[in-house]
Amino acid sequence: MIEQETRHLDVDSDIAAIDTILDVFGLSLVDVGCGPGDLSRALVERGAQVLAIDPDPKQAAVNAAADTITGLTFCEAPAQSIPAGSASMDGVVFSRSLHHVPSVEMDAALREAERVLKPGSGFLFVLEPEMTGSYYELMKPFHDETQVRRQARDALRRVADLDFSRCETYAYETLSNFVDFNQFRERIAARTYLDIDLGAVDAPEIRQTFENGRRGSSYLFTAPHWVGLYRGLKTTRSPHID
Repeated sequence: MIEQETRHLDVDSDIAAIDTILDVFGLSLVDVGCGPGDLSRALVERGAQVLAIDPDPKQAAVNAAADTITGLTFCEAPAQSIPAGSASMDGVVFSRSLHHVPSVEMDAALREAERVLKPGSGFLFVLEPEMTGSYYELMKPFHDETQVRRQARDALRRVADLDFSRCETYAYETLSNFVDFNQFRERIAARTYLDIDLGAVDAPEIRQTFENGRRGSSYLFTAPHWVGLYRGLKTTRSPHID
């Protein structure tokens, strides 16, 4: 695989990064691990047809009850079982979701993404948070994702690096803004797909780290991100190893 030098983007949101990297108008996309569907809706607003899947029953139920949007289909499904036909999609997006796939299923999830991609033109877009930044330091004591994020990048090296002929890589930084600690706590509690002890979130050291983020009347935390855009899916894929 040919990997280009990482390009640093002057953007502060996921959709702004996508706008810089891709034109999704008229494309059929899968948003894997879509969560509440914010990115899915933004992609539809830009003219894409989006199949938004999430394995969490609670989140999937909320999504199913949301107002219908033309071009957007929500579905409860895991990454390793995308409800789409083979060679039917222009792109598959993993936005902060690959590291949430069980580690033993990450390779299978990537191969499933490859299955649904159109030959030649299909692309894989993977957005993963880095293990640095003040937001990561805030989260790490009660929700340490160091290992699973490394496992996600390892899975990409085992599968995507071998199965695609080229990869563009990008880096950018987002900024999380909170009015107070309660808002931060409520945001964590809303993530039904995470098994987080809210008592641990309330620990004095977490509150102190949060207080360190005060900037005037707000609390600000940075989060660097990495993007891999894989193109040129090969007809001969990496071997499946059980």
